[in-house]
Amino acid sequence: MIDFVLYFLLGIVTVALAVFGGHVSSDNLKHRIGFYVLGGISVVLIFFTGLRNYEAQTRLDKSIDSLQKSSEAIANMSKETVRIGQLNTQLQERLLEQSKTITNLSKQSINIATGGNSFGYIIPLNICTSDRWIPTFIQKGKYPLYEVEADIVDLAKFRKILESGLTWLNYSSASTVINIGNTVEGHGRSHLGKELPIARDGKEHAYNVFIFARNGYWDQQLKVINVNGECFSATRVYKDKKLIYEHIPDNFRKNYNGEINWSNH
Repeated sequence: MIDFVLYFLLGIVTVALAVFGGHVSSDNLKHRIGFYVLGGISVVLIFFTGLRNYEAQTRLDKSIDSLQKSSEAIANMSKETVRIGQLNTQLQERLLEQSKTITNLSKQSINIATGGNSFGYIIPLNICTSDRWIPTFIQKGKYPLYEVEADIVDLAKFRKILESGLTWLNYSSASTVINIGNTVEGHGRSHLGKELPIARDGKEHAYNVFIFARNGYWDQQLKVINVNGECFSATRVYKDKKLIYEHIPDNFRKNYNGEINWSNH
């Protein structure tokens, strides 16, 4: 508003000077005094107008400088925001990796405590006595097994029992229960205090073995032959009705009479 008034007054004075300038004569003192007064007022108005323009320009320069500083601050804040975002992403990735590590360690601890996916099976010692074979438990898997128990059922005896009527008492005559206990990775348990009868005729003796442990239950199909006091065996192991292990050594195939038949288990 002040700038408008100054420019308005300066315009009036300029017009007045133009009008008076054409009528000022050397012998008219009043005209000359009026002309000079208007000229002085014009100079004052021009001075104040220039001063106002200078102040406005100074404020404008300060505003531009402040705007530049604000822009730089915003740019720095954006860079910092990006940097913090990157650090946050890295932190989340580290936390995710640590979470996976903790989860894996927890699973590892649970598997070590329960046995995980380890399993085992029964085979005879290589050397049989005249009419007996000695069960040996073999463990498979990297985790220990706990509280292992095996129920070895002689299928020939079991079928005879079925013909006469199965009861709990006569079932036990075909069943041999062995308390194996705890086992560790890569080791077996022999001399379990049990021996099972077997003829030295080289014929197949078939067994179903039911094995229980802390980590669950699995079934085994076992075939044993006794050839002149030397035992050979072949086995299959099932978990949840799925075959998880099979072992038929060459020496068993060599001494086995005929095609191996698992359907009789």
